[in-house]
Amino acid sequence: MKRLANLFSALIILMFVVTSFVACESETDSDGIPSTTVTPKAGTTYTYAKQERDSVSGGSPTTTDSIVIATVLSSGTTFEGKSNVISLVDNSDTMRYVMEANGDVSIYRKNLFTYGDFTYVSPEPWGLKYSLGSKMSGVILFEHDTEMVVSSFPVPVHLVATVNYLGTEELKKGGNAFADGGKAEIVVVMTGSLSGVTVKVTGKQTISFDPKIGGYFRLSDYIEIPDVKVFGQTVVQGNTSLIEKILIDFSLIK
Repeated sequence: MKRLANLFSALIILMFVVTSFVACESETDSDGIPSTTVTPKAGTTYTYAKQERDSVSGGSPTTTDSIVIATVLSSGTTFEGKSNVISLVDNSDTMRYVMEANGDVSIYRKNLFTYGDFTYVSPEPWGLKYSLGSKMSGVILFEHDTEMVVSSFPVPVHLVATVNYLGTEELKKGGNAFADGGKAEIVVVMTGSLSGVTVKVTGKQTISFDPKIGGYFRLSDYIEIPDVKVFGQTVVQGNTSLIEKILIDFSLIK
């Protein structure tokens, strides 16, 4: 039982890493694409209020608040086959994204997760596309099957990434409109099976993006891991976590 619990713990860890990532109409043209799009230049900064909430199944949630500053390193560059790429660094994490011609926003992520010597390489590194302009919902961005070895046991893994358009959102500051734009989510469901027991981990990332400032003004990462039971006994305790960042200030260099 202890060995099986260790295997499930390892499986949960590598699944966990896969996703570690008020309606109001905005001004658009006749095609529904924002009429004003600004590409932020190097040195642009976005300041966010960040809150992390973590809750173990059956336990009390813990909350941590902080302020983070994201800085644009470069823009208008070409990276991995994409042009007009914006590189944004937040602490030690670098986010690369493209504001597509149709108003969608594409995020680059080559390695979905790494565990030991195994790296889950995304079948489509630029495939995480938020449907802010195309307004697609329930559309599968990519689907992939693979097999990894955990403690010498082969573990089949199935991953599905789906995008949903959620409408528009407005952020106010001091009672006045501060940022507004489209809102969309990408849901990643990863399923693994070991010793006849299936484990499903769900990750959801939601962004609200204002093309007039060239960046997101709200971002949330949600991960849900269920309790894992074998022969009626819990071998891995479930967990839910939420990271949310809300824009409180920015300095835009056009």
